[in-house]
Amino acid sequence: MAKQSFRAGGRYTIEELAELARSGVEQSGLTQEEIARQLNQQQHGRRGKIRRTQISMALNDPARNPRMLLLLLETFTDYEATEEMRYVLKRKS
Repeated sequence: MAKQSFRAGGRYTIEELAELARSGVEQSGLTQEEIARQLNQQQHGRRGKIRRTQISMALNDPARNPRMLLLLLETFTDYEATEEMRYVLKRKS
């Protein structure tokens, strides 16, 4: 996949946000274990301890753990993201 250009105000799929989060994580130079430790120290895991496997899942299969992906995005990039729900109306047949 070619590197995408991201901009504030843009609309992106969860997979595209994962690309941006992966880039930020890679640039940090930290291992997933170190990231889990850092996030736990910042108490982001208020409902339980954040584990390396959660980080891996968020980066590799973001639809399974979108909240963790957004946390990684906000921690390791200059962006934050908000989820927008959209509905499409169709005429009844």
